[in-house]
Amino acid sequence: MRSNLIRLTIGLLLVACFCLFGCGGGGDSSPPTGTLVITNSSAKTITGVYVSPTTRNTWGVNQISSPIYYGNSRTIVNIPVDTYDIKYTFSDGTSFVSPTTLVMTAGLTHTRTLTKLAAKFIDEGPGSSTPTANTDLDYFNISGEPGDPK
Repeated sequence: MRSNLIRLTIGLLLVACFCLFGCGGGGDSSPPTGTLVITNSSAKTITGVYVSPTTRNTWGVNQISSPIYYGNSRTIVNIPVDTYDIKYTFSDGTSFVSPTTLVMTAGLTHTRTLTKLAAKFIDEGPGSSTPTANTDLDYFNISGEPGDPK
């Protein structure tokens, strides 16, 4: 009787271990991602933000569902780790392709602020209240129409 109880206990423990680790319960299988925050400090209303891997030749879908007005921000989450081109479209029909690529890093929040004369890029680490990197400025070179190929 006692040996049957021990066998049953071991069998239940093995089944529990299999379910936890063999069925994906032991870890997160989703790819690493980061976050992008777009802040509009320009005189233009941002109507589109397109984030496309540099290896692709199309822009894909607009990442925002409503305009970003002056003084407002928008957060785009779960962007897979990769290197991206970013295109902004505006309510007046113009667009701006950033000449500086975005290197998305797992767990980091990357902040891009569009100003009237320049786009300023600041990357902030998780839980950090101060910038960990401040890269160069991009001056607006407005060209093309929304939806143009890369």
